[in-house]
Amino acid sequence: AWSRFPNLVHESLGIEETSEVEITLADGRSYCGYPDSRQSPRGQIVLWGSDPQTDPPKNLGPFSIDDVVSVRKLA
Repeated sequence: AWSRFPNLVHESLGIEETSEVEITLADGRSYCGYPDSRQSPRGQIVLWGSDPQTDPPKNLGPFSIDDVVSVRKLA
């Protein structure tokens, strides 16, 4: 199902964890971090990153695939 977001998926490995991404949700919130496929339950994604409200990195999510409107790979 995540294949509709090609910036998030590696062809043969599934969710690609080595690139930082920005996920934008339907309600307009955005989160940046590295996807963690082991912590991501089916149909949801967890990022390891920073919330604009907090300083230290932490697990963000899980976010439902139904709430994600875009995924952008960060440089």
